[in-house]
Amino acid sequence: MGNVIGVDCDPVMIAAAQRRTVEYSVVDVRLGDVHALPVAASSVDRARADRVLQHVDDPAAVIAELRRVTRPGAVVTLAEPDWATLAIDADDLRTSADFTRYICAEAVKNSSIGRQLARLAGAVGFTVRSIQPVSPLFSDYADADRILGLTRSGRRAVAAGLHRRTTSRTLACVAPATAFPGYLHLLHCGGRGPSLTQLPPVADSRFWPKCSRIRLSRSAGMSLSTAKPV
Repeated sequence: MGNVIGVDCDPVMIAAAQRRTVEYSVVDVRLGDVHALPVAASSVDRARADRVLQHVDDPAAVIAELRRVTRPGAVVTLAEPDWATLAIDADDLRTSADFTRYICAEAVKNSSIGRQLARLAGAVGFTVRSIQPVSPLFSDYADADRILGLTRSGRRAVAAGLHRRTTSRTLACVAPATAFPGYLHLLHCGGRGPSLTQLPPVADSRFWPKCSRIRLSRSAGMSLSTAKPV
């Protein structure tokens, strides 16, 4: 049986993870920076980072660090949104567009990281095996708000003065909206090689933004697992 390593930069989150996994001896939760993972080189054969790169200072450096800690033939999964493709079916489309621009310019550090995954992964030596776009669609505002933080971000946009034309209507416009698509890229890395395969969309392309699944060679992630030799 292998071991699982979890890495986070927040001591509070580390403490919570340790409490939740205290009965699992194979889980090792470590405090660390994703730009310099507290993991030995070429020691990991499975890894996953889910919606992490959109928040870091240097996504390319983090992906390079993931490659450093993974063995040849390992598998990596990266999942990231592309906020620029967020579309909201609101009565006032101009306000909806302003909201998306605010998310990209102010709310999320690396808002278009989803579309960049294949290029960044290839640049550090991963081999992209497949890309599969997916278009999530939210028809319930409560669900969309819980996952995308629409109300929270809308209030911040108003406070920032980015909706001066429609300040009093911004939240009223967003709240009744019925469709909240999001763009997500899932990146699978494993092994080495120059291959890249583009798969067809798995969801209705009328809804933007979309998601992508990319399969690569060699692996890494924020959740890391190591296998002991048999």
